[in-house]
Amino acid sequence: EGTPANAPPDALIWFAHQLGRCALLSGHPATARRWLSEALARCEAYELVSAHRLVLSALATAHAWLGDAADAAAAVAELDRLPRHPFVASEHEMGRGWAAAVAGDLPGARHVLRAAAQEAVSRGDRMSEAWLLHDVVRLGDPGAVAGRLAELARECEGGLVPAYADHAAARTADALVDVTDRFE
Repeated sequence: EGTPANAPPDALIWFAHQLGRCALLSGHPATARRWLSEALARCEAYELVSAHRLVLSALATAHAWLGDAADAAAAVAELDRLPRHPFVASEHEMGRGWAAAVAGDLPGARHVLRAAAQEAVSRGDRMSEAWLLHDVVRLGDPGAVAGRLAELARECEGGLVPAYADHAAARTADALVDVTDRFE
């Protein structure tokens, strides 16, 4: 609402994308879907490929988290029709991973997310790497990524990545309750 009328059109795309991204990180997929749908409409109107790819991937993730396999797959199919773009390229694959998960292919989903995390490593994008690796944890394979998440927890500021690492390492109900409280 505070965006000036003369602001470049991509400002509203990025605001809506970031609101959707934050909603995903906060565990609110319906809110994420709302903001990401707005961002998608703006991307289509202004043909901003870098944002368009990120928005579609995040939107596929939100659809998957809401159990909507068809819309998750449709968002990934639309993503595949766009040209590749290097901006935060690792997160372009998050939606593909979650679309696979909601379709029932957990090994395939984890493979996509681990490969995307490797892309993040090659670009030095630790936050995206941590998010992607934590999604591997959430999809049932914490042992595959717990060590790397522990390393990232020592390198990243704030409490989110250490919570990811502790979630991957949790082996007791008390440890899971503790990390859940921290996420909340």
